Amino acid sequence: MSMKSGRAAVVVKKLLANLGYNITTISSTKPTALLSFEGNPRALRYLKKSGEFLITGKVEDGRSLFVFPLDDKNRHPFVRAVQAALDVSLIGGDEREAIRRRLMGFYSLYRPASAAEVLGAAAEEIPMLGDQPPWVVIKPWEDMSVQERIEKIIRTEREDNSQVSTAPMSVEHGCNFCGPVSGEKLSVEAERLYKIMKSIIKNGFMRHDFKDGDIRADILVQTSGNWKWLVKSGQHRVAVLSALGYREFPIRVESIVCRDEVDFWPQVLAGNYSREMALRVFDNIFSGVGVHERYWARILAEAA
Repeated sequence: MSMKSGRAAVVVKKLLANLGYNITTISSTKPTALLSFEGNPRALRYLKKSGEFLITGKVEDGRSLFVFPLDDKNRHPFVRAVQAALDVSLIGGDEREAIRRRLMGFYSLYRPASAAEVLGAAAEEIPMLGDQPPWVVIKPWEDMSVQERIEKIIRTEREDNSQVSTAPMSVEHGCNFCGPVSGEKLSVEAERLYKIMKSIIKNGFMRHDFKDGDIRADILVQTSGNWKWLVKSGQHRVAVLSALGYREFPIRVESIVCRDEVDFWPQVLAGNYSREMALRVFDNIFSGVGVHERYWARILAEAA
């Protein structure tokens, strides 16, 4: 950058600052692409490559919203919502309203009493989470305190909601993976799914190296080497991709969690999870079985 252009940039920044805008540098992190990788994810730990990895995630192995199997189109709430929109689009119906109605049903029925219940446990089985609201979920392999989780969710919800809503909204309006939610939050979630659906239909699925450019996931590995992936970021994208019939797509690996290393998981070491409870949480997520089964049972009962 020349001295003239540098001074011009400073002037522009000052002018924008006077108008209430702040310019920040957007950084990118390029992951190592290993899209043909099909081995045991443990091997990724030993490769002489730095940074994060981009591998291919198969829909049949995906888990999102903590425990919902991604390929179960009849039970995953976001996938069901997008499917409803695709169905009404064939007859010229209101796609946004179809998504909104389906999500409204989900949020009215699926209301875990605590963060422990989200993971399929009773309050007394995970005391740290038993008296916390559903959105304060801390998995046994995460190195995080309750207060850190609360602060992160408040910040994340505010940022995510701002992508759609001009009104300041944080966790007081609810979270995307369970009810109850406010009417404003319901509209935000419906709009996010709708916009992503229309974008992927028009342009296909596109990733990039900048912030939020990838579907991010934890890889859960059994002792046998079998593995599943659990979405950490990109819940709406994976649901739309599944509803549209995508069977695989790139995912960025954030961490690799091995079942036989349970004794070294941070929350087990801290005494916040018993060894048995930690393994149960891992197995519930891995198998796609959890408290949401009760939600599905209620849907069937209401349909009968």
